[in-house]
Amino acid sequence: MKINQHQRIDGKILHHLIKPKTKTEIIFVEDLWMDDEGWFITVRHINKKDKSINRESCIILKDMPTWLDSYIRDGWSEKTDN
Repeated sequence: MKINQHQRIDGKILHHLIKPKTKTEIIFVEDLWMDDEGWFITVRHINKKDKSINRESCIILKDMPTWLDSYIRDGWSEKTDN
């Protein structure tokens, strides 16, 4: 039996979070595979060293502020391009 694998089609990165002394970074990215209008967002935990994906979740756009606030309260901060 063949399993239909989810193909990643990423849109724009909406948020990129970092936290001191962790081996992971978090990105919120538009999931264009689910739809192309920005309704679905993938929250991806990425290993900083090798860029492998540790965990990912698909959420809907209206839930993004709740997820983002939860990470900010837990000590994560928005990465700035310096």
